Amino acid sequence: MTQADHQEQVGKDISVHHLIPRKFFVGPDGQFDHEQANRVSNLVTVCSKHHLIWEAVAPQRLDTIVDATQPPERGGPDGVALALRGDEG
Repeated sequence: MTQADHQEQVGKDISVHHLIPRKFFVGPDGQFDHEQANRVSNLVTVCSKHHLIWEAVAPQRLDTIVDATQPPERGGPDGVALALRGDEG
C-alpha cells in the first residue's frame, strides 16, 4: 500500500517508526545520514496509537515485545521491560 492509498482509505498518513532512532544517525560533523536512518530494514509501519508505545521502548527490535496489557511493574510499556519472543514465561 502506498502513502497515497493509505491516506485515501484511512484519512491519515502512514506512521513509520525507526527501529534505531534517528538521533543515532547524526555523525560527528553534525550531519544527519538520511540514507542509513531510512533503510527499509530500520523502518516499520505501525498505527499511530502503537507508534507511541514503540517510541517509549526505542531502540526496539522486531524480535522483542512489550505486553501493553500489563502495568509498568509487570512489563507494560511505561516500565520498558522487554521479553524475547518465546521467553515470555
